[in-house]
Amino acid sequence: MRQIIAAAIVLLMLLFLSPWLRAEENTPETDAALQPLQTEQPNPASGAGSDAAHTVRLWDGSAVQTLTAAEYLPGVVRGEMPATFEEEALKAQAAAERTYLYYRMTAAPKDSHPDADVCTDPGCCTAWLSEADARAKWGGKFDQYEAKVQQAVADTDGQVVLYDGAPIMAVFHSSSAGATAASGDVWAAELPYLVSVIMLRIALAIPAAIGSEVFITYIGLGLSVETPSLGNLINDGRKVMMQAGLRYQLLYPTLILSFVTIAFYLIGNAFSDAADPKNHLQ
Repeated sequence: MRQIIAAAIVLLMLLFLSPWLRAEENTPETDAALQPLQTEQPNPASGAGSDAAHTVRLWDGSAVQTLTAAEYLPGVVRGEMPATFEEEALKAQAAAERTYLYYRMTAAPKDSHPDADVCTDPGCCTAWLSEADARAKWGGKFDQYEAKVQQAVADTDGQVVLYDGAPIMAVFHSSSAGATAASGDVWAAELPYLVSVIMLRIALAIPAAIGSEVFITYIGLGLSVETPSLGNLINDGRKVMMQAGLRYQLLYPTLILSFVTIAFYLIGNAFSDAADPKNHLQ
């Protein structure tokens, strides 16, 4: 963490201090009391293990099907992620789905399907696409896509994400606006491994504010031309960028904007990692 912070500080010093200043390199420290998340392949007695060794009760909307995890997981990967994605992405999806499955198998049953571990409703549990439906959906590419899905599940057989020795609630989303919310802000339960990355949010807000000023001033709706700002400097540099001797007037403020953005992002990300070490997969 300290190395990242040092790198960000160096970038800021290069902008505002003399170029001969140097930043000392620090050795990162670890806290033995922290218990980060772990990705491992535990034995079946711990609630995980080989997919073929576990039975899943699946509610398909009309009846409860009994499958092994090895039979169930390919259907979830088919339903939750496009088979055109890279193999490593499919593997990550398979591991996340397996973790969520084992979490549901050890949690209290849901009222919507009290006799089943999971269902095929993505609004309740996860999406699930049967082999027959996948064949109809993928057509002539079924064999190619199915081989990728089956390989991803097989290559991650038994791999789950644990916290204090138990599978986590491995919820996920397809996109993010640069920050995460704590589980208590979305659901009722506060989970120690689903926390808001506050420092990253703050760090991203600072360069975002600078970028907004630059854009608004650049288009003539911000600060007056007499007020020194990156927006005005970039706008003035744009007007003379075609003159060989004056191109620096555009280059320097643009570089400053880039360095400040990178520096704040590195600092915020480092503090975020330090504050929420349980988010790390090791």
